Amino acid sequence: MASEAPTPMGTPVVVMGNIGALYRAVAAQLADVLRPGDVAALVTDDTYQSDFMFRRLLRMALRRAGAEVEMVSPGDTQEGFELQLSAANARLLVTSAKGNAAAQAAAAKLGLVHVTVSQLQMEAERGRQVRVRLTGLPGLPVGQDNLGENGARLEPAGNAGQVCVIVGAGPSGLAAAACLRDKSVPAVVLERGDRIAPLWHERTNEHLPKRFCELPLMEFPDDYPEYITGLQYIKYLEGYAAKFEIRPVFNTTVVSAHYDNTSGLRRVSVRAADPAVGDTEYIARCLVVATGENAERVVPKIPGLGGFAGEVTHVGDCKSGEAYRGKRVLVVGSGNSAMDVARDLCGTYGARPAVVARDAVHVLPLEVFGTPTLELASMLLDRWWIPLWAADKMLAVAARLALGDLAKLGLRRPAAGPLERTGTCVRTPVFDCGALEGIRAGDIAVVPAVARFCGGKVELVDGRALDIDAVVLATGRRSNLPQAEWQGGRISGYPATAFPCGWDGQCGLYAVGFSRRSFGGASKDAVRVAEEIAGAWREREGTEPAGHRERRGVHVVF
Repeated sequence: MASEAPTPMGTPVVVMGNIGALYRAVAAQLADVLRPGDVAALVTDDTYQSDFMFRRLLRMALRRAGAEVEMVSPGDTQEGFELQLSAANARLLVTSAKGNAAAQAAAAKLGLVHVTVSQLQMEAERGRQVRVRLTGLPGLPVGQDNLGENGARLEPAGNAGQVCVIVGAGPSGLAAAACLRDKSVPAVVLERGDRIAPLWHERTNEHLPKRFCELPLMEFPDDYPEYITGLQYIKYLEGYAAKFEIRPVFNTTVVSAHYDNTSGLRRVSVRAADPAVGDTEYIARCLVVATGENAERVVPKIPGLGGFAGEVTHVGDCKSGEAYRGKRVLVVGSGNSAMDVARDLCGTYGARPAVVARDAVHVLPLEVFGTPTLELASMLLDRWWIPLWAADKMLAVAARLALGDLAKLGLRRPAAGPLERTGTCVRTPVFDCGALEGIRAGDIAVVPAVARFCGGKVELVDGRALDIDAVVLATGRRSNLPQAEWQGGRISGYPATAFPCGWDGQCGLYAVGFSRRSFGGASKDAVRVAEEIAGAWREREGTEPAGHRERRGVHVVF
């Protein structure tokens, strides 16, 4: 009876490239455990045995690594495998991902090195990514010919590790993947969540201006309104991923990524949510960081908040307002999320919300004289060539006529205009989707900044104290890459280089969605990154003149 298969050694390595070149990358990994003339026994289960392409790739890789290949019959007992391996005088056993516990146990008993090769994706069409995982490479000393913590040797020449790794399957990551696919550049997308754009599933009640949320290469459906809901945007993103055949690797967290100066490749270490899967390392030419400006929740430090007697929740966790029915709720924040939450709590669940408007904010109507506000802004700037300062004044006057003097309601207007603030992304304007009606009716209160919490009360900076039952923090999000080294240094996790060049890192490191210009900035970043990577790829293929820049190594710690 076959004994339980031993645990593979080393960190799994994922090698990627097109089918014509991938075997060289696999051979480079196997060469560390083989000497010229060694016999490598190859066993594949029935599934892989029927896949001629997969078997051919493994045989080519083993021969390139200098080994003589001996095909071993699958489905044998442990004793039978011991006889086959001994008769072949094998030094290495290579098996597919499953169905070979007996062969693996036999290799362990004979003291052979055992490597598992998993076919993650194998497609012959031009431009499709090909990924193969190798598990069981033993640790070897790091040296000139032995690169990496687990001894996996990389092949810097040719097309080994040619594919791009994209971190994040939100709008920015999807845009980058689609633009790369449009240029026939293979890429793999890694996502720590379990679905496309997981953070947007926390924002289903938001209303978004369609004109500024569209991603490259795909328009919104014609039946979508000018201001779409979060649910509609999620549906659009899922359709976007389906159209460009983007299939992210979900439940995978990137731990670190660094540049291998000798090989010129990126080594990306990831950890799966399932402990049984273990850690894996991706090897690629380029790394696109698309975790976004909103990857991490911002929780302000307010005196007494930790000792507040009621429930404290971030807006991202508010799946339903049912828990707040009839309660007094303090909504900390005055942006679009805060206003949408306050409107829903008041109108749908009969709660009594109070919105904390600490900062000045521009509130704009959805429409001005029957024309969508953003469409009017676009017409002023692009069609009629109105200067920014003049367009700002015109929109401010139009908003005043449509909405009245909001200062009387406690909503102060900033000194800068709404378009200017959008352009620099200091603060996004708030589009009125019904919250002002509740404020005017007295169903939604507007209060100044919070001084402290005390028991079941909140003290405001104007000296008032309010009795409240719960707190919802609509305090925004920020980048979760404080340790990333971008071109020009770093500023709190963002590239220090100004827009539009912040996307360009060094030696294959790119940033998409960190320009602080919302969706439009992310789309521009994605297009530029795809053009850069595609040009470098064609140059390596010999179809474009040389000219890609060589740059020093950059490390990213997530």
